[in-house]
Amino acid sequence: MKPAAFDYHLPGSIDEALNLYTKCEDGRFLAGGQSLVPMMSLRLAAPSDIIDLNKIKELSGVYSSDDYIHIGAMTRQDQMGSDELLCEHVPIMNAVIDSVGHPGTRTRGTIGGSLCHADPAAELPALFLALDAQLVVAQAGGTTRTIA
Repeated sequence: MKPAAFDYHLPGSIDEALNLYTKCEDGRFLAGGQSLVPMMSLRLAAPSDIIDLNKIKELSGVYSSDDYIHIGAMTRQDQMGSDELLCEHVPIMNAVIDSVGHPGTRTRGTIGGSLCHADPAAELPALFLALDAQLVVAQAGGTTRTIA
């Protein structure tokens, strides 16, 4: 089955993506598409707009600052499993990543997509809960919200 019609947007910044989202009737962010695209193909989801986050470079990558390790929402699962910083400071990450889906899924799947999809059987939300992670969520207007 084919997805219902939708408008496609490819913003170049977080602000642009958030502004688009506030203007959409029923917009959805597209990260890796491992959950959203199959749901759309089966018409379990029929968003009015797709906002593709793949061009927003500041949403990807792993880095450390002060007492924290930051993982961007668009960081691919396979990158998390092989990242030197994560392997050194969070060795359980590699073991958990190896249990997430199929290798092909891990090359496209993102940490943000996994967390936002909120599947109760997903490994990554459980891992981040066990690690007492904090999530920083960007909101329109330049504000952020931290979920601990």
